[in-house]
Amino acid sequence: MLFEKRSVSLTNPPDWLVNAFGQTSLSGELVSVDSAITVPAMYAAITIIAQDIAALPLILYRRLPRGKERATENPLYKLMHDQPNSEMTAYQFREIMLGHLIGWGNFYGQMLWNGRGEVEQIWPLHPGRMEVGRKDGQRIYLYQNTQGQRLAFTQDEILHIPGFGFDGLTGRSIISLMRNTIGQAMALEKYGNRVLKNDARPSVALKHQGQLSKEAYNGFEIVGVRLMAAQTMRAKWRFSKRT
Repeated sequence: MLFEKRSVSLTNPPDWLVNAFGQTSLSGELVSVDSAITVPAMYAAITIIAQDIAALPLILYRRLPRGKERATENPLYKLMHDQPNSEMTAYQFREIMLGHLIGWGNFYGQMLWNGRGEVEQIWPLHPGRMEVGRKDGQRIYLYQNTQGQRLAFTQDEILHIPGFGFDGLTGRSIISLMRNTIGQAMALEKYGNRVLKNDARPSVALKHQGQLSKEAYNGFEIVGVRLMAAQTMRAKWRFSKRT
């Protein structure tokens, strides 16, 4: 067996589990890549970086005694510069690659080899469904496809580009590291939408016939403070139950 069964701590989950399901932020919002890109600033950052870098040409050169030249006859030249597989252009492939690196901290591509020992195609694999391990000094990859099947790959079959924080196996997800800031933006957006949905009207209104005395007015202030404190305590209690 390439992978052995082992227990997983939910208080300190491994990176592959975090990437698959997300993590709860201090605001109580569940932050994953899919939820994070609904934040306009996050979506803009990912798309601008991914699309701008993807638009740059990726050229394979041959080193000469003096200078260099394009290695157009090398099988990898067309793969990198023109079309990495039968369905994607080089631009689309690089855009996906950058999106995976920024969102999940890793890019994984399945390399298909021909009988001459040449890579003919590279197909992106969803990083949220990949688990990386090591056995007998070799990296091994366990991938769960959309049909729920678990497929095992060796390091010769996977093009793995780790992002920042490489520990010898995987990179770190920027979204996971910044989950509290992203979660705050998500919580503020939800709160603002709830206020606007209610036409910015308070949910409670206190009425009194006649004119309030100074003592009664101070009493209403105390009641308001206590109501706000009670709401805060309820929110903290709900968050503690979720975590």
